[in-house]
Amino acid sequence: IGVAVVLLLAATVEGSYFAFAPDESDGPGVQGSYNVTANFRTLTLDNGGEYIADGETFSLNLTTDSLNDDSLNIVGAKISMSYSEDETSAGPGCLLSGGAAEPDTITGTLIHNEFNGSESGQNQEGVPSSHETLVEWFNASMIGDVSNVTRDDIVAGLDSNGAGLGQYSIDISVDVNLGGGFQCTHTDDGENVDYTIEVIILDYTITEIKD
Repeated sequence: IGVAVVLLLAATVEGSYFAFAPDESDGPGVQGSYNVTANFRTLTLDNGGEYIADGETFSLNLTTDSLNDDSLNIVGAKISMSYSEDETSAGPGCLLSGGAAEPDTITGTLIHNEFNGSESGQNQEGVPSSHETLVEWFNASMIGDVSNVTRDDIVAGLDSNGAGLGQYSIDISVDVNLGGGFQCTHTDDGENVDYTIEVIILDYTITEIKD
């Protein structure tokens, strides 16, 4: 009877282990299929307006310290620039030909550690213009329905692990092009550029897709 009781207890304990053992099918290092939902938002580091003379560069040095939150998953940054054309013309020839303004080139450069980018845009006479310089450091292929990956793979692709914190260097420059023609003189000393510098925050959720 004593032997039977011992065997019965052993069988009960073993059965309980298998019944309540943790499910390892969705562990961080186990490959599977997942749905990854991403939510992007931005926070402003600085904004304003600056008249930038032809051939000159307006520079800013910013830091994420102003956000007072080191837990943010910063995965990118951008400069948004808007500008118009203030080229003027004078002379009798402007009525016949050469009166059109030549587009100027406005360039925004963003540098954060090893991440950097530069994009140029051009203004148009009588039409407000704009462009962005965008720099990102996340793996977009890890968003949506993904297969044959682990949770660790997804987190590694979408979590910046603090890489977005720290210093940001911003340069905005203007290169003027003058129009004109016979007896038509154009003047353009620079452009007024409105700017906004933002960091991009990524929040995401990972849900396993069960068969």
